[in-house]
Amino acid sequence: MKLLFINNVRLSLAQPLSDTDTNMVVSKAEEPYNDPIIDSNNPDFSETFIRLTIVDDLEPEKIEIVTVTDLIEETATTYQFAITRGEEDTQAQSFDSDAIVYMAHTAEAINRGHFKDSSVTATIGTFGDQAIPVETGVFGVVSESITLTGAWKTISRPQGVLTLDIRVSDFGASPTPADSILNGNPISITNTEYSSGVSADIENFFLEKGKVISVVILSTDSNVEWISLTLDGRVLITTDSIN
Repeated sequence: MKLLFINNVRLSLAQPLSDTDTNMVVSKAEEPYNDPIIDSNNPDFSETFIRLTIVDDLEPEKIEIVTVTDLIEETATTYQFAITRGEEDTQAQSFDSDAIVYMAHTAEAINRGHFKDSSVTATIGTFGDQAIPVETGVFGVVSESITLTGAWKTISRPQGVLTLDIRVSDFGASPTPADSILNGNPISITNTEYSSGVSADIENFFLEKGKVISVVILSTDSNVEWISLTLDGRVLITTDSIN
């Protein structure tokens, strides 16, 4: 899960919040502040979460950190969020209407780091009136360590049927079928220019900096002239401590 930050988020409770409530209704931000960006209809939302801090006053006696897990309802003036209470060693507490709700850089986010989106893309093709031969491949050296999410997408032209293998090997060693990270489950494309899916075999696979990643055509119906494969991933961003 990726922790999402938005600058200058400040809201207020539109309704009182008890210490057992798991839904929270907040009034939308007023200028110059921002609303959090939450769209539960966006599939990418399932890979992100946000943390909000609730205080009873600008000089608070009560402080609580919550995680927003879903947007339940949005009106012209309010959001209703599903929340997880008492995060990061804070306690679930009751708050009155108009309590301040804002986004802060919390200790967990700073100390443990967070993820930014990244990807790996490979393009194979003859780029002419000639189909890609079987066992054609491309390779590259991984410049930054990345954790693959398992999600992949392709663009291929013209439409056709083919299968792809992904191999990871040490620098200087020729990649072989034994270096495949798909465990015998190649990525398959069937008569579509745009295709996508999720491979459980590479979900959370750690692609280490300095390794060589190869994408190889295993089979084809001799129609496809070029294909581009993108693997979605995440790069961990950490903050170094200052002594």
